[in-house]
Amino acid sequence: MPPFYLATMLVRRGVAALHTIYMGILSIILLASTLFSGELMEKSMQETELETIANIYERNNITITDWSLYTKAPQLESATFNEDLLRIQQAAEAFTWTVEKNHDVTKAVGVYVHPSTHSITETIQIVQENHSKKSYVFYEMKGSKWTSQIWRDFQTIFHNRKIDIFQENTTNFSCMKGIQSGNMKSVLKNNANRLLKEFQAQPVEMLDEETLLSISAYTEMWKQTIPTKNNKQMNLQLALRAQEGGDIVVVAGTPILTIEY
Repeated sequence: MPPFYLATMLVRRGVAALHTIYMGILSIILLASTLFSGELMEKSMQETELETIANIYERNNITITDWSLYTKAPQLESATFNEDLLRIQQAAEAFTWTVEKNHDVTKAVGVYVHPSTHSITETIQIVQENHSKKSYVFYEMKGSKWTSQIWRDFQTIFHNRKIDIFQENTTNFSCMKGIQSGNMKSVLKNNANRLLKEFQAQPVEMLDEETLLSISAYTEMWKQTIPTKNNKQMNLQLALRAQEGGDIVVVAGTPILTIEY
C-alpha cells in the first residue's frame, strides 16, 4: 500500500473518530441541557407555601385580607452594626430609615411603600443587643391585596432583595390572613377540619377556646419544620377566631404565625 494512501486512510479514520466523539459529547450536552431545563421548569412550577395557602383559601371561600413573607438571619460576624447598616442602606436606597436606641437595643428600621401599588410594604430591621453586641437582620414584605399577577411580580422582588440584604439564601416564613362567613362555634371546628384536610395535615397541638381555635400541625407538603414544646415536629399553624357579626378570621402560617391578633 502506497504511503500516501495509507496516510489518507489514517486521516479519514481520525476524522471519523473525532466526529463520533464530537457527536457523543454533543448528545451528552443536549441530554444534560434537557434535564437541567426540565429541573428548572419543575422548580418554577412548584407552588410556594404562600401560593398553596392562597389556593386553599380560594377553594374555601376565604377572602384574603393580608399576607406576608418574612425572613431573618444573624448579622455577619465580620461586620459591625454600623457597617451592616451602611451596606444594607446602599442596597435599599429607596427605603426611608430611622434609628432608635434605648438601654437594651439599638434598632434601625427601613420602610418602603411601593408607589405602583400602595398595598405592598417592605420593612428591613437591623437590631443589636447592646449588652452582647449580637445583631440580627429581619426583612418582611406585606400586602393587603392578592392576585396571581401581584405575586408573580413581587415574589421576584422579595427574592432579589433578600439576596442583596443577606448575601445568601435564607429560610422564608409565610403567613396569610382572611375572612370567612360563619356564625356558630361548631363552624370553627368544622372549618378547621376542612382546612387541615386541604393541607394534608395532622394536628400536633391544639388550643380550643370559646371564640378561638389554634392548631399546630404537620404536613408532608412542606419540608421545613420546627419542634413544639413537646418535641413534636410542626410546619403549619392554623388559627380561626369568631368575630361579632358572624365572620371568622382565618390565619395560616408556616412554620410560625407572624401576624398578631
